[in-house]
Amino acid sequence: FRTGRPLCERGSRGRRRFAKMSRAGKFLVVIALIVVIGVPFLFRPDGPVMDMGSETVVVITPHTESIRQEFGRAFSAWYERNTGKRVRVDYRVIGGTSEISKFLDSAYTNAFRNHWEGELGNNWTLDVQEAFNNPRVNIDASSEDDSLAEAARRAFLASEVSCGIDVFFGGGTYDFSLQAAKGALVNAGLQERHPDWFQETAVPGELPAGIPRELAGETFYDAEGRWFGAVLSSYGIIYNRDALQRLGIEEEPRQWADLADGRLLGQIAVCDPTKSGSMTQAFEMIIQQQMQVLVAEHPDRPLEDLLSEGWNRGMRLIQKIVANARYLTDSSQKPNIDVAMGDCAAGMSIDFYGRFQQENIIQRSADPRFGFYSPKGGSTVSADPIGLLRGAR
Repeated sequence: FRTGRPLCERGSRGRRRFAKMSRAGKFLVVIALIVVIGVPFLFRPDGPVMDMGSETVVVITPHTESIRQEFGRAFSAWYERNTGKRVRVDYRVIGGTSEISKFLDSAYTNAFRNHWEGELGNNWTLDVQEAFNNPRVNIDASSEDDSLAEAARRAFLASEVSCGIDVFFGGGTYDFSLQAAKGALVNAGLQERHPDWFQETAVPGELPAGIPRELAGETFYDAEGRWFGAVLSSYGIIYNRDALQRLGIEEEPRQWADLADGRLLGQIAVCDPTKSGSMTQAFEMIIQQQMQVLVAEHPDRPLEDLLSEGWNRGMRLIQKIVANARYLTDSSQKPNIDVAMGDCAAGMSIDFYGRFQQENIIQRSADPRFGFYSPKGGSTVSADPIGLLRGAR
């Protein structure tokens, strides 16, 4: 447009120039084009070639590529070593944990409707849709006196309807507990095959012989074997030292309340808790810490009053932090990238994202600008679960 000629005219002139070139010139242009296109394929590193006869396990997850690659590579090697067969881990990434839960609800609704109408020959109604995965619908041992809602719930729990996914991996225990209660997650038989992994101690004060089910208020696996913690993680504050210095903040953040500093207006990176299970857990840590502080300060006051006041105080603190937010993203990995680049001064993150970003920057540039800190008394060690979905092959 700077030359005043339309784009179509400029494109026509380019074609005319190519037509006037000599045969040797055209040949060189074609060779250069082939080199530009072919070099990336030539130097592409060799990867495992999976034949069509390989086994496949489909995993839905919110995790990053580095975590997916690490778990997938290790599982593939273990599977081939123990079975002599090759397996391909087919990851499906559609967003955060909350979005995965919505997808599973929708997929199982459609799958069960096909089962209810096609195989059982029943009519699909709104009552059936609301009842089949509702954990509040109680069913007894006998099906003779079942209501429509109870019959739908019983049929779903006895079925092998599939959502097309085999394994759900990654997110908070809250979302996994909900899916287990609905019936989407099933017993994988791990406790029956390896009872020694889950032995609890009978001696007070001694560590359990196996994985404890509960520790410091956190649950590490489901009592009915429907999900298990694959990784232990905590939550903390990420920050950019250069950005804090630019804003005139000399002290690095050490508590969640530090993110409510007015000087951080528009400088906090926060993930939407309705999209990310890890961020929901981080917000929960803020509320629980405020409750604990009040209980410690006022041991003589009624516990119920302190918990209610702590809840309100925690929610007010969350509102102040969100008021300082630059955005509410739908990806729990974005805050780490933006804080590392200095686009945001601080943010909230799960520890393995924060520590990975910190170590990556130090290894690549020896730059200590990025920091991660888990607030004292403001975080806990929780499980990152994995579970077998109903209808998995």
